Parts: sequence; C-alpha cells; structure tokens
Amino acid sequence: MNKVIQLFAIFLIFTPLSISLNTPPLPPGVVAPFLNHLFPELTPGANWVLEDPLPELTFQGPLNMQPIPGSTDFFVLCKLGEIWKVSITNKTKTLVLDIKDRAFKLGDGGAVGMVLHPKFGDPAFPDKQQVLVYYRTKPDVDAWLDIGHNRLSKFNWDANTGTFDASSEDILIQQFDRHTWHNGGPLMFGKDGFLYLAVGDEGDEQYQTASNQRLDGGFFSGILRIDIDNDPSRSHPIRRQPLPNGEPPSGWSDNGTYSRGYSIPNDNPWLSPDSLHLEEFFAIGIRSPFGMHLDEETNLIWLSDVGTDRKEEINYIEKGDNLQWPYMEGSLDNENHQKPVNLIGQEKPVFFEYDRSVGSCIIGGGVYKGSLFSELTGKYLFADYTSKKIMALSNTSIGSNPVIEYLIADLEGQPVDIPFQAGITGIFTQSDGQIYVTVMSEDSFGPGKIFRLAKQSAVPEPPLKLSETGAFTDLATLATAPGLIPYDVNAPL
Repeated sequence: MNKVIQLFAIFLIFTPLSISLNTPPLPPGVVAPFLNHLFPELTPGANWVLEDPLPELTFQGPLNMQPIPGSTDFFVLCKLGEIWKVSITNKTKTLVLDIKDRAFKLGDGGAVGMVLHPKFGDPAFPDKQQVLVYYRTKPDVDAWLDIGHNRLSKFNWDANTGTFDASSEDILIQQFDRHTWHNGGPLMFGKDGFLYLAVGDEGDEQYQTASNQRLDGGFFSGILRIDIDNDPSRSHPIRRQPLPNGEPPSGWSDNGTYSRGYSIPNDNPWLSPDSLHLEEFFAIGIRSPFGMHLDEETNLIWLSDVGTDRKEEINYIEKGDNLQWPYMEGSLDNENHQKPVNLIGQEKPVFFEYDRSVGSCIIGGGVYKGSLFSELTGKYLFADYTSKKIMALSNTSIGSNPVIEYLIADLEGQPVDIPFQAGITGIFTQSDGQIYVTVMSEDSFGPGKIFRLAKQSAVPEPPLKLSETGAFTDLATLATAPGLIPYDVNAPL
C-alpha cells in the first residue's frame, strides 16, 4: 500500500497543469524530432559517421575483407569458418568456402586470418588460384576445450563452381596450443612475394616463459615469413620442425604439430644450417596480434598488439626485430619477467601505446593511402574492440610524435543499426579510397555487419540559451510554441 501512495504522490507532483483527471488535454500538435531538428542528432563537431552499404545483409563474426582482383567484389572471412563473396554493387553474398566442420569457433578460435595468393585472378597462373586461411581446430569443434591446434592451410579455387574447394585443404602449419586465447592469425604477402603470419604467445601467463623469447620451440609470439611457392633460387627446405609445449590427449595422434609444403627464405634473419632452431621467424616478442599491414611505400610492417591490463601497442616491424614481450608491455617493465641475458634480435621500443582510458583491445587497420579522404592520407587507422572507438594516428613517420585523432568516439549513436553489444573487428582501406569497418555482435553467432566510413558536414553545437531553442513564443509570459505542453509541479518542495 505504501508503494501505491508513493506512486500516486509522484503522479500528482509531476502531472502537467493542463491535464485534469476528468478532462483530456487538447492535442498538442506535431513536433519534429530533436525539437523540430533544432538540436543535432549526432555528436556536435563530428565529421565522420558509419553508413550501411549492405542494409539487408548480415554476417556471423566478420573479421576480414579481401578485394577480389579484377572485380569490385570482396571476399569476407567469418569467424565461424566461412568465406563469402560479397558484392557491394548488387547487395549480394555467396558462400564460397565452408570449413565450419573443422573450425573451433569459441574464444579466440575460429577462422581468424585470410589472404589471397598474389597471383589470384591471373589466368597465367592456374596453380596459384588459392586462399590461405589461419584457424583453430580440434577433433570436437563444438565442445569447449582450452587446448587445440592452430592451423595454416591453403584452399584451391574451383572455377567451375565459383567456390574454394574445402576438400583441397593443404595444411602448411599445425601447432598444438595449450590455451584458446592469443592465437594470432593476421596474414599478408610482402612485396617480396613471401607470406607473413603473426602468431600469439600461447595465451596464458603460466605459458609465457615456455612460449616467448625463443626460436627452438614452437610457432609462438612472433611473425613468421615463409615461401609457399618453394622457389629454390630464393629459399631452401625446412630444416627443423616446431615443437609442442605439451602433449595432446590420446586420440589426437593424427593431429600432431608439424610444418610442411613451404620453404624458408634465404634472407630470413635467424638461419640455422645445423637445425638448432626454427628459421621461419622474421620478428619475435609479440603478445596477441590483431591486425597486420604492409605500407608498400615504406615497406614497413605495421602491427597492433593487444596488451594485458596496462597498454595497447602499435608497432612498425623490420627484419630481426624483438618487440620485447613479455619482459615489457609497451614502455612498461613487466615485473614477472626479466629481460633475457642473451637477447635475440634487435630491441624495438613501442612506436605508440595507449592505456585503459582509451580502450583495452586494439584492432589494427592500416596506413591510409587513398585520395577520397585527403585529411587521412598517411595516417594509421585503427579501432578498439571494447571501447568501440575508431581512431587515426597522425605523424606515422619514424621518429615523429604520433597523436590520436578520434574519428568515431563510440558505435552507439551512429545512424545505422548496430548489432547487440557490438565490437569492431577490422578496418580495411581499399584502392578506391573507401574504408570499410567489420563489426561483430556480442558473440560470433549473432548477426554482424559491414559498414563504410563516410564524411559529413560538421555537426553544429546545440543552442546555448533557452531563448534560442524556439520553445517559447513569448519569453515574458513563457507562452510555449505549438506542439509543446507547459507543465509545473503541483506540490513544490
């Protein structure tokens, strides 16, 4: 009964004077949104918005986009283990690879990396019509289990069906991994024609000593560089196999740790003719890479590296670099790990870092080279999955003082339908200057989207004074404009 009395009292206090319990109010008239559009619908000053080029299409966990040579279409990689051929022009999508039967999809698992062979689309190279995919696998792909295998495979294009043949899988690398997080997976080809793969640190603090700052173990915590075309004039056969840091359960005997089907570039930084260590590494000291990009003008590799609870990193990487994980996180010492006495490679301090006031899961994009948005040219585009920000890093030349520019401060409030609890998973710049953003819902099974970055006129600030709102026709009497209902409290405090 007390709650009923309280609610009735609140009703009496805040009921408009023009409303009585017996007489209905007159129709107030029509007021357009945001007080007849006087107040801005978007954040004042914002120049950038997201638009939806595919309003009728959704994707489950979109992570990567690759332009199809000789076409305006894209291949889109989804975390569940799918590649779709997508036409922005026709607003269509077609499934061209389905490996959900072998991809573990939870945690950092799933299909997380994709790149086309550099000769893809060139009819002069029929044996090079391939896509390379990096994904997580285990015998039961639908059951949660921390342990699994990280796998790099290539699949052949079938011109007759217009799809990649799932049965053509050629496994190049399979690495047993004791934790489902920090698998890595960014893939790219360099100007040298070699394949680059960024891998993570095996995902748990208890494994960091065994999986980092070494070349004689498995494929963890670094960038690998391999020759998938096996050119004997530039590379040599594999001399050493990767090792697992633990044993898979019984029944996993057919899923061992191994490498095959590629060669080692002769100019990789750590060659080992005596087979004492792995030769695939191009750089080491990486925690959890999520975004790798080649700036073809400078030939620098840009990498975003997700931190623990302190720093997110952006690094540029050159051959033989040591990015200092785990003995440093960004510019901060890690009290749980000491710098190795015999350091491998050349130490490379972090180029740019940010803390938890900005975000906690960096998603790399790339250095913008397009002409469509001239104010972004030369800036490194990136995002943060948790804080839902899209940002640009200015002053990316070596030795400069980089500065963050916020393009979109939050996905919320954008003039598009944002998936539930969405997170940004990738930013992709195209040759025509367009910038696409992949967004995943709270989990990879919900509907995700592909958006496009667009520029608009600057949004004005809202009125500073009540007299400027147009809410009153007479300020002396406070007569309200048509459509507005005046009110006062019935029982002032």
